[in-house]
Amino acid sequence: MSDFRSIKPMIFPLQALQIPDIESTVLSNGVRLQILKDMQMELIRFDIKFSAGVRYQTKMFLASFTAKMLFEGTRKYSSEEISEMFDSKGAYYGVSPELDHVNVVFYIPKIFFEDLLPIISEVLFDAVFPEDDLIKLQKKEKMSLRVNMTKSSVLARFHFRNVLFGDHHPYGLFPVLENIQNISKDDLSQFHHEFYMQNPFKLYLTGAVDDEIKRAVERSFGNVQVKKDAVKEKEMFFETKSDVDVVLPDAVQRSLRLGQLTVHRTHPDFVDLGVLSTVLGGYFGSRLMTNVREEKGYTYGIGSSIVSLQDASYLAVYSDVGKDVWELALKEIILEMERLCNEKVEHEELERVKQYIAGSMFRSMDGAVNMIEKFIDLDNYGLSFDFLQKQMESVHAIDEERLQTLAQKYLKPADFVKVVVG
Repeated sequence: MSDFRSIKPMIFPLQALQIPDIESTVLSNGVRLQILKDMQMELIRFDIKFSAGVRYQTKMFLASFTAKMLFEGTRKYSSEEISEMFDSKGAYYGVSPELDHVNVVFYIPKIFFEDLLPIISEVLFDAVFPEDDLIKLQKKEKMSLRVNMTKSSVLARFHFRNVLFGDHHPYGLFPVLENIQNISKDDLSQFHHEFYMQNPFKLYLTGAVDDEIKRAVERSFGNVQVKKDAVKEKEMFFETKSDVDVVLPDAVQRSLRLGQLTVHRTHPDFVDLGVLSTVLGGYFGSRLMTNVREEKGYTYGIGSSIVSLQDASYLAVYSDVGKDVWELALKEIILEMERLCNEKVEHEELERVKQYIAGSMFRSMDGAVNMIEKFIDLDNYGLSFDFLQKQMESVHAIDEERLQTLAQKYLKPADFVKVVVG
C-alpha cells in the first residue's frame, strides 16, 4: 500500500485575498473603536486591548496577576455575581495576558449586549483585587510553576528568552518562585490604575453592529478618563547571552531551541523571511520535518517560526527529541540551515510552500471572527489589512535566488544561540 504522505499536492495559481472593510471611529475620550460588520452573526464579539503585558511590569508576575484578577470583584459586585450576570445572559468572556498586551474578549448575544456593557466597564475599570482571591491565585501559580519547572519544554522556553533578551528586559526575565509571594494588593491596584484606567486602550466590535450598539459603547467607555501620555516609555535594551545546556537527570527527552533576534514586522525582508522559515520548518512537508522526523525518527515534531513582539522579533527552531539522539538531531538542524545557505531551493518545492502559505492566509480570513483576530494582530504593529495583500504579492513574487540570499543573511548557524534542556 502506498504512503499517502509521499504524494505531492497539486499546485494551483495563487488568488487575491478578499479584504473586508473596517469601520474606524473615535470615542469622545479619544479611544479608538474598530468595527467589522457581519450582519449574519447572532453574537457580538467585543475585544478590549490594553498595553499592559509583561513588558510594562515592574515586578515579575505583576502583569499576569492583574489580568487574571480582573473578574474577581468590583466595589459593587462579587466574582460570583459577575459570573452569574454573564452566565444568565449566555455570554462568554476570556482574558489573555501576553508579553506586550492583555486582551479581554466577550461573546454576547446581541439582545443582551447593551445590558452587559456597564458591567463590562465596571469589571475592567473598578476591579478591587480581593486579598483572599490574591492568596488563592498565588498558591495556584506556585503549584503550576513548580510543575512547569520539571518540564524540559517549558524550561527551554524560559531559558531561550533569557538567552535572547538578557536580564535587563522584561521579555527575558526568568520566573522565580519566590517572586510570586512578593505581589501585593497595592501592587495590583497601582498597575491597574496606570495601565488600564489611564493608559489609552483599543476597542474592537465584530458582528451585527448598528448605531445603537455604537452609542452604547460610547456611553460605557467614552467617559473613561484616559491620558495620551500616561505611560512614560522606559529605555530598555537586549543583552544576548551565550548558549545554555541544562541537564535534568530524570528527563526522557531533551528540548532544543535555536534562534536569533531578527527583523521587525515592518522591515522589507520580514515577509520573505517568513517564506524561508516555512521552507525550513513551517509546515509538515518542511525540510526539518522531512529530515529529523520522517527520515531519522528523532522527534514527533519540529518546526521553525518568526515571533513578533513590540520591541523585537526573533527566528526560532524548536523540537523535543529523544535524550540519546539530541546531538544527532542538532547536527541535522544545522545541516538543513547550511543547505539553504549553500543550495537554491528547487522550484517545485518553493511553489508548494507558496501554496501552503496562501492557503494559511485564506484560512486566517475565513469568517468574521478569524478576520478580526487577524486585524487585531496587525493593528498591534500599526498595520492594516493592506499588509496582507502586500504579503500575498511578495509571496507570489519571491524566487529561489531571493531565498538563498536571505538564508545567507539570516540563517547562518553561527549566529544562532542554542538552548538544550533535559
